[in-house]
Amino acid sequence: MNFLLVDTKTSLREILIRKLFANGINLYYADSLEAAHKIISSTKINILLIDIDVYPTKAFAFLKMLGLLPSKPVRIVASSLTDKRTILPFVSIGIAGWMVKPFTEEKSLPKLMETIRSITPADEQRTYFRVTPGKNDDRKVFFRLPSSAKLYSATLLNVSAGGLALNTAEEIPAPELDLGVFIPKIQIKLASQDMDLSGDVVYKSGTVFALRLRDCHERDMYILSKYIFDHISQTVHSPDPA
Repeated sequence: MNFLLVDTKTSLREILIRKLFANGINLYYADSLEAAHKIISSTKINILLIDIDVYPTKAFAFLKMLGLLPSKPVRIVASSLTDKRTILPFVSIGIAGWMVKPFTEEKSLPKLMETIRSITPADEQRTYFRVTPGKNDDRKVFFRLPSSAKLYSATLLNVSAGGLALNTAEEIPAPELDLGVFIPKIQIKLASQDMDLSGDVVYKSGTVFALRLRDCHERDMYILSKYIFDHISQTVHSPDPA
């Protein structure tokens, strides 16, 4: 599922990064209507959240236009305005929600996630952006297995908010490393940030194995999600015309 945020500030984006990526929702970001047009023209967007306070008239025309598309995204508005005169025209063009600013993680995020869940089929498989670490990243990963006190090292092949793909120098035989084995601590460093992750082995072939992350600390998942976002961000900086 692809989510597009149209906003001129970064505060809302920072709140959304961790939560959306952790739920297998890919976040795109545009800082203007022109930038949003470019993203929508090349990417299927399922949900769009737009802050209308900077340009309410243009935002209304933009949302109305999106409502005419065959594959129209679910449209949600963020605004500090709560009067009926402002809200009713947007309701008439079929917006799915009105989120009152200031946007707070404690109050606003649960409502947004509820809206997302209401339009997501229960059996829809999560998909995650996968990122290959760059040449400036430390791709070395360290971990211990439950059945051994030995410290193993591996090379990080790719990473997503859902899991890791690793390659060890030598094959670690089963049952020490096998499908279903839970690794409680994987030491990883990306963008100069240290993280301790954990997860279950869901794939193994020779020296390559993959983990599905679980029971990770919220701080570490935020760092990981932000790292991924910074690598795949579709941000386009183009000023709106006066």
